[in-house]
Amino acid sequence: MKKKIKVGLIRVVTLLEENLLRTHANLLMKNFENLEVETKCIPDQPEGIYDDYTEKIAVPKIVNVAREFEKEGMDIIFISCAADPGVEECRKVLHIPVIGAGSACAAVAYSVGAELVY
Repeated sequence: MKKKIKVGLIRVVTLLEENLLRTHANLLMKNFENLEVETKCIPDQPEGIYDDYTEKIAVPKIVNVAREFEKEGMDIIFISCAADPGVEECRKVLHIPVIGAGSACAAVAYSVGAELVY
């Protein structure tokens, strides 16, 4: 049996309900059987990130959670936010890959869109 890739998925909103917290992880594991996904959310941001200020205070929290995941032996970090908050900051301090939802989706959309151009 092939070793699963251990993913630390960071939600950039504070979620207390376990089912809601694990929504993204469950979708990923359902569609990519080679992934083992653990989810954590950042603290003290029940409304998530919605402007420059909330992003500014979220980034250090995101970096802290990412560092925790790295210490726990994760192979890769996914940041589940289209704005990619904290991606660059995490890449500067971690020794594992960090992927942001926004840039990842944009890359996929670009590759698919480029094929559709006549």
